[in-house]
Amino acid sequence: MGFFENLKEMELKKLRIIVMSLVVATFVLALVLFKIGAEKLGLNKGEYFPLLVNKNRNSIVTINGTDIDKINKYLGKRMAVVDKVKSVTYLEREKKWILKLSYLSIPLNEKLYENLMKKGVDIKDLEGITIKALGTIHFHPVLGLELIPDNNSNIEILQGKVGR
Repeated sequence: MGFFENLKEMELKKLRIIVMSLVVATFVLALVLFKIGAEKLGLNKGEYFPLLVNKNRNSIVTINGTDIDKINKYLGKRMAVVDKVKSVTYLEREKKWILKLSYLSIPLNEKLYENLMKKGVDIKDLEGITIKALGTIHFHPVLGLELIPDNNSNIEILQGKVGR
């Protein structure tokens, strides 16, 4: 009789191990499915519980100008972009200066250009300089994505030296 009791006890231990393995596997599968579902809903980078995080709804988001996915996400919204100015051109027909970043253009009218000049910033020397610009992202039929600054104080030079 001792042999059969030992056999039953061994079977119970194996059954417990199998059940615990299934519980752990189910838990891991649930976490993976939760993560996939959260990413499909646009909740990424650890923001799986956005309602539990106390965020200021009026805060301005600052993104890297080379991140086209985030730029597209904020289309029509106010945001700040940090990027290097690739080129500076003047559109004679529209009377605008254009700062071309990686994926964005920043149009500056004559008034904004003059205000920057008064501050000692020569707009022609901004090429190659890293700036932070605050404004609203729009789609222009010719220029593509553009950041419309509210005023010239929304353009800040972060890296590099600009003068007259």
